[in-house]
Parts: sequence; structure tokens; C-alpha cells
Amino acid sequence: MRRAAAVIVLLSGSFAVPQVRAQAPARVSAARELLDAMQIGPTMFAGATSMIELQVKQNPELAPYRDVMLEWVGKYLTADAAIPELAVIYANTFTESELQELTTFYRTPTGQKMVAHQPELTQQAAALGQKIALAHKADLEAMVRARASQLGKPSPLKVD
Repeated sequence: MRRAAAVIVLLSGSFAVPQVRAQAPARVSAARELLDAMQIGPTMFAGATSMIELQVKQNPELAPYRDVMLEWVGKYLTADAAIPELAVIYANTFTESELQELTTFYRTPTGQKMVAHQPELTQQAAALGQKIALAHKADLEAMVRARASQLGKPSPLKVD
């Protein structure tokens, strides 16, 4: 069940949340147009679904919870819930001109291909990152143990 909680934390984006500051209405409107061109609603759901599927594949004990996690995603990780603040975040990151350029790109066939393949690309990138991390897990564990020793503390890693 701890892994299910970890999946929820991952899906809910429990990372440092950037400060959202107000922008000019035209800039936020341009950001909303970009999010629309990016098909952010379906993309968010597809991305979250891909992450759930990857977690279930890697942790089969999560399989009985797949439908619950998907229901939670469909209920809470929606475009309606995200777009208002996401538009401000994009408006804080890009100028109005840049937002319009991005929107133009995402309305092209190549941009739409990017939108269509983004969930699987994200899943494949996550799997690649995990593969690389697992290949060097022993190095990280040794580094953490060495730091714990330097600090005069017990290692936070559990002993197998």
C-alpha cells in the first residue's frame, strides 16, 4: 500500500509548487490558447494513466488498485482543475509572443503528433530514467552510507 501512496504522490505532483503571480489578461489568454492547442485535458489524463500503468507493471501488487487510481485521476487531475493556474504558470514563463509561437507550432501536424505521443514518450523517458537509476543503485547507496558515516549518523537505508 505504501507504493500506492507513492504513486498518488507522484501523480499529484507533490513537488515544490512554484509561486503563481498574476499576469496581464492577454498573456494568460495566450497561455490558455496554448494549453488548448496542446490538448492539455486529454494529455494530462493520458500521462497520468501511463504513469499508473508503468507503476502497476513495475509493482504488480498495485494491480487491484489500478481502477481506483484511474478513478481518482479522472475526478481530480482534470483540465478544469489545472488550467487556471497552469495558464498563469505558462504566462509567467513565456512572453505573449512566445506563447503565440508555441500555439502555432502545436496547431501544426508535427505539434499534434507531439501531443499524441507525449504520454508514451513520458512513460518511456520515466522507464529509461528508472533503468539508469537502478543500474547505479549500489553507487547511490554507497554514497548515502558514506555521507551518513561523515555525519556520524546511521544510514537511512534499510539493510536487506
